Amino acid sequence: MRQLRIHLFGSLEVRSGGDLLPAFATQRSTSLFTYLVTSRDRFIHRDVLCGQFWGDLPDRAARKALRTALWRIRSVLEPGEDDRGSYLAVDGNHVGFRGSDEVWVDVWEFEECVGRLLTNGEEALGPVEAEHLARASSLYRGDFLDGQYDEWCLAERERLRLNFLTILERLVAHRRRHQQWLEAIRVGKDLLRHDPLREHIHRALMECHLAMGDRPSALRQYACCVRSLGEELDIEPMVETQRLHERIRDAETSGEGTGKPVDGVLRGPELGQLAAEVDGVLRTLHTLTQQLERTRVSLAARRVRHRRPSVGRLQPHGSRSGAAAS
Repeated sequence: MRQLRIHLFGSLEVRSGGDLLPAFATQRSTSLFTYLVTSRDRFIHRDVLCGQFWGDLPDRAARKALRTALWRIRSVLEPGEDDRGSYLAVDGNHVGFRGSDEVWVDVWEFEECVGRLLTNGEEALGPVEAEHLARASSLYRGDFLDGQYDEWCLAERERLRLNFLTILERLVAHRRRHQQWLEAIRVGKDLLRHDPLREHIHRALMECHLAMGDRPSALRQYACCVRSLGEELDIEPMVETQRLHERIRDAETSGEGTGKPVDGVLRGPELGQLAAEVDGVLRTLHTLTQQLERTRVSLAARRVRHRRPSVGRLQPHGSRSGAAAS
C-alpha cells in the first residue's frame, strides 16, 4: 500500500506515494472526507453524518446522499477493487477513516506535539520539547482547511489556531530564555502576523532588539504596536509598554547606556573593549606558545648531545676480553 499524505492546514492536499490525487468531485464529499480524517479512527454512525451534512433532507434522501459521497471519496482514494477498505472503513451503520503507518496527516502530528505541550504545562521547555514545538509550528502552512466553511470546520479551525499561537508564545519564551534573540524575533513576528494585538509579544520583541543593541528596531516595534492597537481597538499601549519605550527612547537621545548589558548581553563600546582585550590575550598566548616551543627544541637538542658516546669511553666487557684474547 502506497503512503498517503494528507495536508489539512491551508488548502486540502492529498498525495499517494508522492503523486497528487485529483480533487473530490463535490464540496460535500470533500467536507465529509476531511471530517472523517479529523475524527481519526473513530467510527461514526450514518445518522450522525446525515444530520451533520444533510440535515435539511429527509432521512432516505440523506442516506442516499451519504452513499454517493462515500462512493466519490472511494473513487479517489481506493479506485481499484484491491484497494477497498485500505483507508475508508464502512462497518454496517458506522463509517470511519483508518489510521495506519502508511497514513500521515499534518494535523495528526500537530496534535501529538500539542499533547506534549499540555503535558509539559507551564514549565520551561527542554531542548526536545522545543524541537517538537518548532516542528509543529512548521506544519501550520495556513488556517485549517482554508476556504471551507462548515460549522464543524470553523470550530476546529479556531481551536487549532489558538493551539498554534500558544506554541509560538512558548517558543518565543524559550528562545529568549536561552538568549537566542534572532530566533525569538523571527517566531514573535510570525505570531504577530496571525494576531497583531498581542501586546506582550510586541514588548518581548522590543526587549530582544534592545538586548542586541538595536534600538531603532526596538522603537519601530513600539510604533507597530501603537498602530495595531490604535487601528483595531482604538486604545493606547499599556503603561508597562510605554515605560519600556521611554527607557529605549531616552537612552537613544542621551547616548547613555549603549554598553550596558541587557539580560547578560554586552553591547556597544563595552563589547568592542571586550573584543580588544580578547585579541590581546590571544596575542600574548601566541607569543608564549612560540617561546615554549623554542625552549622545548633547545632542551631536546641538548639531551641528544649528552647521550652521544665519546671517543675513549669504556667498551663493554665483551670487547675488552676479545682484545685480550687477540
